[in-house]
Amino acid sequence: MMTTEVEFGYALPIPIDIIHRIPHAAVAPLGLIFQDTIDEFGAVKEKARATHDQSFAFSSGLSVNDRVIQDQLIPCQYGHCLLCMLHCIAAARRQFPNIRILIGKFDWRTAYRRAHLAGSSAAECITILGDIALVALRLTFSGAPCPSLWCTFSELCTDLANDILACDDWDPREIHSA
Repeated sequence: MMTTEVEFGYALPIPIDIIHRIPHAAVAPLGLIFQDTIDEFGAVKEKARATHDQSFAFSSGLSVNDRVIQDQLIPCQYGHCLLCMLHCIAAARRQFPNIRILIGKFDWRTAYRRAHLAGSSAAECITILGDIALVALRLTFSGAPCPSLWCTFSELCTDLANDILACDDWDPREIHSA
Protein backbone atom coordinates (compact mmCIF):
# COMPACT_ATOMS: atom_id res chain seq x y z
CA MET A 1 0.00 0.00 0.00
CA MET A 2 2.73 2.51 0.89
CA THR A 3 4.62 1.65 -2.30
CA THR A 4 1.62 3.00 -4.20
CA GLU A 5 1.81 6.24 -2.19
CA VAL A 6 5.35 6.77 -3.47
CA GLU A 7 4.78 5.50 -7.03
CA PHE A 8 1.83 7.84 -7.57
CA GLY A 9 3.61 10.82 -6.02
CA TYR A 10 1.46 11.04 -2.91
CA ALA A 11 4.46 10.68 -0.57
CA LEU A 12 8.18 11.40 -0.74
CA PRO A 13 10.49 8.81 0.84
CA ILE A 14 13.45 10.22 2.76
CA PRO A 15 16.04 8.74 5.14
CA ILE A 16 14.92 8.90 8.77
CA ASP A 17 18.16 10.52 9.88
CA ILE A 18 17.44 13.78 7.99
CA ILE A 19 14.01 14.48 9.52
CA HIS A 20 15.61 16.71 12.17
CA ARG A 21 16.91 18.98 9.36
CA ILE A 22 13.36 19.78 8.13
CA PRO A 23 12.02 22.93 9.82
CA HIS A 24 8.95 22.22 11.99
CA ALA A 25 8.99 18.52 11.08
CA ALA A 26 6.43 16.39 12.90
CA VAL A 27 6.09 12.63 12.77
CA ALA A 28 2.59 11.19 13.02
CA PRO A 29 1.85 7.53 13.67
CA LEU A 30 0.58 5.66 10.62
CA GLY A 31 -2.81 4.02 10.95
CA LEU A 32 -5.03 1.83 8.86
CA ILE A 33 -8.81 1.94 8.67
CA PHE A 34 -11.11 -0.45 6.89
CA GLN A 35 -14.21 0.65 5.06
CA ASP A 36 -16.67 -0.83 2.63
CA THR A 37 -16.65 -0.04 -1.07
CA ILE A 38 -18.16 -1.69 -4.12
CA ASP A 39 -16.50 -3.41 -7.04
CA GLU A 40 -17.37 -2.96 -10.72
CA PHE A 41 -20.30 -5.38 -10.32
CA GLY A 42 -21.80 -3.61 -7.29
CA ALA A 43 -20.69 -6.23 -4.76
CA VAL A 44 -19.64 -4.84 -1.38
CA LYS A 45 -16.01 -5.43 -0.49
CA GLU A 46 -13.66 -4.20 2.23
CA LYS A 47 -10.86 -1.78 1.45
CA ALA A 48 -8.01 -0.49 3.61
CA ARG A 49 -6.98 3.17 3.77
CA ALA A 50 -3.79 4.51 5.34
CA THR A 51 -4.23 7.39 7.77
CA HIS A 52 -1.88 9.77 9.54
CA ASP A 53 -2.74 10.07 13.25
CA GLN A 54 -2.46 13.84 13.37
CA SER A 55 -4.39 13.92 16.64
CA PHE A 56 -1.37 12.24 18.30
CA ALA A 57 0.00 14.56 21.01
CA PHE A 58 3.77 14.94 20.97
CA SER A 59 6.00 15.74 23.94
CA SER A 60 4.78 19.35 23.66
CA GLY A 61 1.30 18.10 24.50
CA LEU A 62 -0.12 19.48 21.26
CA SER A 63 -0.93 17.44 18.19
CA VAL A 64 -0.73 18.78 14.64
CA ASN A 65 -4.54 19.00 14.65
CA ASP A 66 -4.51 20.86 18.00
CA ARG A 67 -2.35 23.56 16.41
CA VAL A 68 -4.79 24.22 13.57
CA ILE A 69 -6.51 27.59 13.93
CA GLN A 70 -10.04 26.51 13.03
CA ASP A 71 -11.32 30.10 12.76
CA GLN A 72 -8.91 30.74 9.86
CA LEU A 73 -10.21 27.82 7.79
CA ILE A 74 -12.64 28.55 4.96
CA PRO A 75 -16.04 27.08 5.89
CA CYS A 76 -17.24 24.17 3.75
CA GLN A 77 -20.24 25.27 1.69
CA TYR A 78 -20.95 21.77 0.42
CA GLY A 79 -19.88 19.95 3.57
CA HIS A 80 -23.53 19.13 4.24
CA CYS A 81 -24.41 18.42 0.63
CA LEU A 82 -27.17 15.88 1.30
CA LEU A 83 -29.11 18.30 3.49
CA CYS A 84 -28.71 21.08 0.89
CA MET A 85 -29.84 18.78 -1.91
CA LEU A 86 -32.93 17.73 0.03
CA HIS A 87 -33.87 21.39 0.54
CA CYS A 88 -33.32 22.09 -3.18
CA ILE A 89 -35.46 19.11 -4.17
CA ALA A 90 -38.26 20.17 -1.81
CA ALA A 91 -38.16 23.76 -3.15
CA ALA A 92 -38.12 22.55 -6.77
CA ARG A 93 -41.06 20.21 -6.13
CA ARG A 94 -43.10 23.08 -4.63
CA GLN A 95 -42.32 25.32 -7.60
CA PHE A 96 -42.69 22.60 -10.27
CA PRO A 97 -45.05 19.94 -8.89
CA ASN A 98 -45.52 18.06 -12.19
CA ILE A 99 -41.99 18.11 -13.65
CA ARG A 100 -39.48 15.30 -13.24
CA ILE A 101 -36.50 16.23 -11.04
CA LEU A 102 -33.16 14.89 -12.25
CA ILE A 103 -30.06 14.97 -10.11
CA GLY A 104 -26.53 13.58 -10.37
CA LYS A 105 -23.90 12.72 -7.80
CA PHE A 106 -20.29 12.22 -8.70
CA ASP A 107 -17.43 10.86 -6.66
CA TRP A 108 -13.91 11.83 -7.63
CA ARG A 109 -11.66 8.81 -7.39
CA THR A 110 -8.84 9.40 -4.89
CA ALA A 111 -10.26 12.87 -4.27
CA TYR A 112 -7.90 13.90 -1.47
CA ARG A 113 -4.99 12.79 -3.65
CA ARG A 114 -5.87 15.54 -6.15
CA ALA A 115 -4.84 18.40 -3.87
CA HIS A 116 -1.24 19.11 -2.88
CA LEU A 117 -0.07 20.13 0.57
CA ALA A 118 2.02 23.25 1.07
CA GLY A 119 5.62 22.50 2.01
CA SER A 120 5.10 23.70 5.57
CA SER A 121 2.09 21.38 5.95
CA ALA A 122 3.91 18.43 4.36
CA ALA A 123 6.67 18.85 6.96
CA GLU A 124 4.06 18.13 9.64
CA CYS A 125 2.72 15.05 7.84
CA ILE A 126 5.64 12.64 8.11
CA THR A 127 5.22 8.98 8.98
CA ILE A 128 7.82 6.30 9.49
CA LEU A 129 7.62 2.88 7.94
CA GLY A 130 10.54 0.61 8.71
CA ASP A 131 13.73 2.56 8.07
CA ILE A 132 12.13 5.12 5.71
CA ALA A 133 10.28 8.33 6.49
CA LEU A 134 7.40 9.22 4.18
CA VAL A 135 6.53 12.89 3.73
CA ALA A 136 2.89 13.26 2.67
CA LEU A 137 2.61 15.50 -0.39
CA ARG A 138 -1.19 15.38 -0.70
CA LEU A 139 -4.07 15.91 1.72
CA THR A 140 -4.11 13.38 4.56
CA PHE A 141 -7.19 11.60 5.84
CA SER A 142 -6.94 12.76 9.43
CA GLY A 143 -5.62 16.29 9.07
CA ALA A 144 -8.00 18.82 10.63
CA PRO A 145 -7.66 21.42 7.85
CA CYS A 146 -8.00 18.93 5.00
CA PRO A 147 -11.82 18.92 4.68
CA SER A 148 -11.77 22.72 4.39
CA LEU A 149 -8.95 22.62 1.84
CA TRP A 150 -10.75 19.96 -0.20
CA CYS A 151 -14.06 21.84 -0.05
CA THR A 152 -12.37 24.98 -1.40
CA PHE A 153 -10.98 22.99 -4.34
CA SER A 154 -14.13 21.00 -5.09
CA GLU A 155 -16.43 24.01 -4.70
CA LEU A 156 -14.33 25.93 -7.23
CA CYS A 157 -14.63 23.04 -9.69
CA THR A 158 -18.39 22.72 -9.09
CA ASP A 159 -18.99 26.46 -9.46
CA LEU A 160 -16.90 26.59 -12.65
CA ALA A 161 -18.77 23.63 -14.16
CA ASN A 162 -22.13 25.21 -13.31
CA ASP A 163 -21.04 28.57 -14.77
CA ILE A 164 -19.91 26.91 -17.99
CA LEU A 165 -23.21 25.02 -18.29
CA ALA A 166 -25.16 28.25 -17.76
CA CYS A 167 -23.12 30.21 -20.31
CA ASP A 168 -25.13 30.88 -23.49
CA ASP A 169 -21.92 31.08 -25.54
CA TRP A 170 -20.78 27.58 -24.56
CA ASP A 171 -21.43 24.81 -27.05
CA PRO A 172 -20.54 21.34 -25.68
CA ARG A 173 -20.02 20.09 -29.24
CA GLU A 174 -17.04 22.44 -29.75
CA ILE A 175 -13.63 21.40 -28.52
CA HIS A 176 -11.38 24.35 -27.67
CA SER A 177 -8.36 22.40 -26.43
CA ALA A 178 -7.45 20.91 -29.82
